[in-house]
Amino acid sequence: MLCVALACAPPAEPEETSQIASQDAPANVPQEGPVLADDDLVIVDLDAGAPREDGERAGKIFLSRAADGYATAIELTRDDTWPEPVDAIVLPDRSLLVLDSRLVTGAGAQRGAIFHCAPPSWQPVPWWGDERARQPVSMARGPDGTIYVADREADPLGLAEAAARAAPDAEPVQTGCVFAIRIEGADDGGPGAVARTEVLCANQRFVTPAALLLRNDGVLLVLDADANPHGLVRPDGLPGSPGVLFEVRDGGPGSRVKPQARVVPKQTVSPVGLIAGRAGEVYLVDANGSLEEDTFGDGILWRVEGLELQRVLDTSSLGMPRAMVDPVQGDSLPDGRLVIADANADPLGLGEDGTGKGVYGTGRGALLAIDLNIPTLSTLLADERFVSPIAVRRVRP
Repeated sequence: MLCVALACAPPAEPEETSQIASQDAPANVPQEGPVLADDDLVIVDLDAGAPREDGERAGKIFLSRAADGYATAIELTRDDTWPEPVDAIVLPDRSLLVLDSRLVTGAGAQRGAIFHCAPPSWQPVPWWGDERARQPVSMARGPDGTIYVADREADPLGLAEAAARAAPDAEPVQTGCVFAIRIEGADDGGPGAVARTEVLCANQRFVTPAALLLRNDGVLLVLDADANPHGLVRPDGLPGSPGVLFEVRDGGPGSRVKPQARVVPKQTVSPVGLIAGRAGEVYLVDANGSLEEDTFGDGILWRVEGLELQRVLDTSSLGMPRAMVDPVQGDSLPDGRLVIADANADPLGLGEDGTGKGVYGTGRGALLAIDLNIPTLSTLLADERFVSPIAVRRVRP
């Protein structure tokens, strides 16, 4: 899944220019769709759309209504042109920014892009693209409207190339970066216009930036899924990937900052998600935390406490093995529970989803709810149309 490191594409020039993705607006969209309501859930599924010529499946965005207790999924977008939507932001005006990680530009290079989707049609409209992007995988929004994008392969400063020149015989450096998309004219709660795309931070300590979370104090947390500063080795002999949780404080337009390592764990395996609790707590999602022998195990939920991680829940210890198979991103529910999109949990017993992407080749994913007071886990929503749900975002009142 997203926790697997990929080789970097050749870096583009480091000048900070941005460009809007040039692509015709898709035509196969509904004429009218629902309006988002308080506490609804927006679900990003990267494979639930129609099969594509390249053998992949297009993505789709679903909605689950708070009014019906999240019992059903509504297709918010029926367009099948997105290669791989991976994240979404609900804007104050109840429209969406949707991040696609694999959009190919007219030049034939993979760049990724952000689309704006608004009622009544929810038609995806290209909103952001940048020639330095390679595989953007997550977003966060600041109070001033700045959009932060973590790109797992972009190397806008040419760090990998510089490292290769300095040590030609060394292992290639894999890096990534965080872009800051500065916005103007967002006072109406909409997306505003892109004024400038800046490289907020790029560092050789990055390997695979995977998730972003903006804390209440304005600090941006950047979770690197594959960093291994301890040099750990898995039981099967492969390099470990316990990851690192970095802190970044944005100094405003024109700033470029050095990420500070906040949590450097040894016990995580595939850290891919960050969730803010209702009271501001930070939770880390490990997609394959119960690593035993040479087999990836169940996911684990951790709570960030100071410089350490405290285990909150894993399904094996609950006597529910494989209930959390490939958890990724989530959010907090109004009652304080957490909801997590699991890309390969199969509570309906549908079997293989046909994509071949899951570590276990398991079935269609689901939304899982975690009660932190007990703690325990339950299925919040499963649907035959789900294939690989990887992110869920709640509409804030």
